[in-house]
Amino acid sequence: MKTQLLIAAAAATFAGSALAADEGFYIGGNVGASKHDVSGVADVKDNPTTWGLYGGYDFNRNFAVELGYQDLGKAEAGGYQSKNYAVSTDLVGKLPVSDRFDVFGKVGLAYVDRKVEGYGTEDSQSGTAAKLGLGAEFKATQNVGIRAEVAHYMGAPKIETATASFDKNTTVFTMGVNYKF
Repeated sequence: MKTQLLIAAAAATFAGSALAADEGFYIGGNVGASKHDVSGVADVKDNPTTWGLYGGYDFNRNFAVELGYQDLGKAEAGGYQSKNYAVSTDLVGKLPVSDRFDVFGKVGLAYVDRKVEGYGTEDSQSGTAAKLGLGAEFKATQNVGIRAEVAHYMGAPKIETATASFDKNTTVFTMGVNYKF
């Protein structure tokens, strides 16, 4: 009887520490490419470089919340240049494929700011957009993860110019590294 209690206590201790390892804060950064929807002009030049910073909290192996900043890059069309960034809050659902590999999905809201300049004029619009994302993460160590992700911002402010329409959608493809505390 004492042996069974000792084994049960040891199992509960180790199970608790395993669950605790799945909880905690993390921070990270990413770089990649972006694609902006621009209509009304045939010659669109995306400057697709995008980068971002993010932090979050893992409640367990399957669920997290994340706050992030993403520079969405630039787009040029019809003599105008658009600069874009977003600040987002996401709910993250994770599906562990193995001990070191997860796939994840995100749904969230983003505050998006767009600034368009050209021909001596400037216009800026900001507002909220829905954000959806899919990705995968490889845990290189217990604390370091490497992730690939695609995120789509829908319904961001639209800016009309005389020659182009900088529409509401932006898609970003990124690779990132994060550190879990």
